[in-house]
Parts: sequence; structure tokens; C-alpha cells
Amino acid sequence: MLSPFQAVGLTSTIILAGVEISPKARRALVLMSKVIIQLANGVPFGAKEAYMKHLNPFIEENFTSINKFFDTLAVRLLCCSKAIYVDM
Repeated sequence: MLSPFQAVGLTSTIILAGVEISPKARRALVLMSKVIIQLANGVPFGAKEAYMKHLNPFIEENFTSINKFFDTLAVRLLCCSKAIYVDM
């Protein structure tokens, strides 16, 4: 799973929004998206991104909470989809 920042590229996303950000801010957004992806997948950082390993305790501590959040979203979407889409 890729975040919008990784799949599309920050430059095109930011140009479309008409916002200029510094390279330092761009890097921060990329790192935040990596943490969110790892958290959503419940996978700690490994050797490939060893510089991010210090965030593994955060990922491990919050994995259950993010799964509960996703379950809540799924239930709400399911309820909404039943109300919106009627089989004819």
C-alpha cells in the first residue's frame, strides 16, 4: 500500500494544491506517511529502513487502537452503503 505522497509524488500533489513547501517539510511528510502505513499494516520497520526503527514501539503500542478505528470505519461504511445502495 502506498500513500498519496509516495505514489503520486509530493511535487505534483503540492503544485496542484498551489502550495509550496520546503524540502525539509516535504521530507517530514514522507516520513509521517511511512509511519502511518507501517501502523496501518501492523508491521514494524526492519533493516530496509533501520533509521525508522526507533518508532517501532509506537507502532506496536498503537496497532490495536488503529485496528479498532478501522473496524469502526468499516462498520459505518457498511451501514451507509446499505442505506444508499438499494438492490433493484
